[in-house]
Parts: sequence; structure tokens; C-alpha cells
Amino acid sequence: MVDVAVVGGGAAGRALCAALGSDAGLRGLVVASLERDVASAATTTQAPTPPPPSGGSGMDARVVALNASSVSLLERVGAWGRVDASKRQVYGRMRVEDGGGVTMRFGGKVSGAIAGVASGVSAGGEGLGVIAELRSIVGALGEAMDGMGGAGGAQVHRWSGVEARYVGHDAAGATLAVAPAAPGAGGGAAGEVRARLVVGADGPGSRVRRACGFGLGVDRAYGQTAVVAGLALEGDPGHTATAFQVFLDTGPLAVLPYTGGRGVLVWTLPDSEATRVRGLDDAALADEVRARLAAYAGSGGPQVVGVIAGSRGGFPLRMQIAARFQCPEKRVALVGDAAHVVHPLAGQGLNLGLQDVSTLAAALRDDVTVGEGVGEGEHLRRWAGERLRANLAAAAAIHGIGEVFTSGAPPLVWARRLAMAAVDGIGPLNRLVTRTAAHSGLGW
Repeated sequence: MVDVAVVGGGAAGRALCAALGSDAGLRGLVVASLERDVASAATTTQAPTPPPPSGGSGMDARVVALNASSVSLLERVGAWGRVDASKRQVYGRMRVEDGGGVTMRFGGKVSGAIAGVASGVSAGGEGLGVIAELRSIVGALGEAMDGMGGAGGAQVHRWSGVEARYVGHDAAGATLAVAPAAPGAGGGAAGEVRARLVVGADGPGSRVRRACGFGLGVDRAYGQTAVVAGLALEGDPGHTATAFQVFLDTGPLAVLPYTGGRGVLVWTLPDSEATRVRGLDDAALADEVRARLAAYAGSGGPQVVGVIAGSRGGFPLRMQIAARFQCPEKRVALVGDAAHVVHPLAGQGLNLGLQDVSTLAAALRDDVTVGEGVGEGEHLRRWAGERLRANLAAAAAIHGIGEVFTSGAPPLVWARRLAMAAVDGIGPLNRLVTRTAAHSGLGW
């Protein structure tokens, strides 16, 4: 019997375990982390998550954009300092093109967590966020969890190589059937885990969510695929690197700054066109990206030297939101991709998941503080409603941005270009957008 069983070994699941294990208000609680296996842990967390690189380049294009709140959480649980500095890049500016000649730029010196903890940021506080390798974040969280024996918070026990299946509940808690994920996986013998609260952090196809009968309140396939690749760029962008995004007729194309003169391509395309692009060799793909960016290369836009061998991948895009995030009777809650998936154009996927985690840990602490049981307290119920509303609003806003920037309707075209020009040219408005972006990541 444990207090909390977290199913899923990706960034959201491990971050929750680390948050519980580092919260002094939760001393005495026992947490079980049930992970399918370490090798595939990064594939069950926030987008973008294409297949791992197949070549020997050492570049994994599975990156995420972290905002100040996310970096603060990772620092607080002892994971941020474990993230390889060569796999995280601060970006100080954002440049958005509408594909019709109108530019919106913002960024510069801002205050907040990015200035205090992100490697390579000036003392003046320059930086909107951090682009970091997802696999390195997941690994750092695992290392942080391994040292959480209960002295500083909840006691965390971690099992890798196991399959956990929700099989039922009663008034005291929920039951998970646990078995090795595969022959020789090293997960131990089959058995059961009883938990006062089960947290599903097992990705978009969450088995926990399905087993509990939680439907999807929103479920929309975009018919698009994000093509992802590592890029060699001309020159080293440095710590004030610019995140670039242009809205083309086929969908948004982003080049995110990375360390060592590299960048990460995230190119949204209709499924059929994505199949064609993914079939190109590295040289042909580099030529096609250069052709798309030619109009901007002379004015400070990214200058692509080539595609890094073995770094390419792709993943289908959809928007889905669970109809509910928690059920006190079934002793279940959902976080991260198990609860919500959004379009990657605003870079909010992992940030939303880590916000789930941070606020869930706080809700459990508040319930324990006032003497309510784990998994059935009022703070947990309130958390579920607040996070459902927040994620619905975020998904709608991100979807709306995509609709506005891809629409050819004259009123929308006129309105977006007017708004972009205002942000680009009016100082106080630009600074407001900069401050907002520093707290929300790539979103604007």
C-alpha cells in the first residue's frame, strides 16, 4: 500500500514524483513510480517526440521550450543542475513572420527564473526561455528521484521495466496490477500495488485514462505532421539566440536555437506533404528549408548550412483534452499528455504538464496539512477543475492562433498584420509581450 502511485516515466510523471519527494510538507507519504522502461520513458511525455536519432551525430531533435515557471520547478526538485549544459539553450528573442512580409519581434532583458538559473544568461536577466533536450530532462529527473528517501519530503520508490494496469477501486484506494513490461525487462515478479491515489502520466494514449472510463472532451486530429530535424546553422547564436517562426501556406515552420551553432526544425505540414518531405535525403531537405527561409536570411533570419545526419523524425498532430482530470471515487488523477495534448506551434506542451504537476503537488500538501486523506480532499477536487479550465483555455488559444495565422480571409489578415506591427513598433506593448512570453514560453 502506497499513498501515491504514478504511472508513467516521462517528464510529467517523474517531475511529479520529484516534486512530492522534495516537499517537506509531505514527509511520511510513500510514492511509487511505475515506469514501463527507461529507454522509452521520453516517448510518453510532451510533444515534440519523434523517434530517437538513428545516426551517430549525438543530436536528439526531441526538444521542448521551457518557460520560467518550468525551469523553477526543475531547479526546486534538484533536476535542473543535472541537465547537460550542452543540451539546453537560452533564447532571448522571438521573431514571428506571417508569410506576407509582416514581422513581429520581441525579447531582450526580462526578470524571472530564467535569469537566475539558466546557464549562459547575463546578470541583466536576458532570456525568454530555454530550449532543452527532452531526453536529458527526463534523465535528470530520474537522477533527482533516486535520492529521495523521505528526509526532505515523501519517500519515492521507483520501478522500471513494469507495466501497471488499473484494475479497480474501493473506498480505501485503487488497485494496480503490475507485471514486467517484457520478458527480461527486470521489473520483478507480477503483483499488485494499492494506492490511495493513482496518477496517470502515461501519455496521449493513457491506459489509466481508458481503464477508468475517462472520455475525451476534445479530440481533434489536425491531419498534419510535424517534421523535426537538427540543423547546422551559420555561426553560433550565443546566449541571446532568437527563436524564429514563419507561417507558410502549408503551416508554421519554426527554427529553434540550440547549442553549438545548431538549431531544431519543427515544420508543420499536411500529412501527405510531410510524407514527401520526410522521404528527402538530408541535402535535399536542407535545400528545401533554405528555399523557404530565403526571404528572411538576409535580415537576420536563420541561415541553414545543412541537416544533421540521423536527427530527423516526425509525429502526427492532434488536440485532445480529457473530459475530467480527477475522480475521487476511483482514486485517479491525470497529468501531462494523459490529460491534454495541444498543437506545438506555441511551445506549451511540457509547460502545461509541469504546471499540472506543480499545482497537484501543492494541492496534495494542502489536503495533508488540513488532515484530509490523500486522493479524496477538497484541494485535489479544486485542482482538477482549475486545471481542466486552464488547459481548455490554453488549447483554445493555441488553436485560435493557428487559425488566425493560416486564414486567408481579408479581415483576419488585416487584423493580424495590424496587431503584429503594433507589437513590433510600440515600445510599451512590446515590453508587455516580452514579459508575458518570459512566463509562458514561446507562446505570445
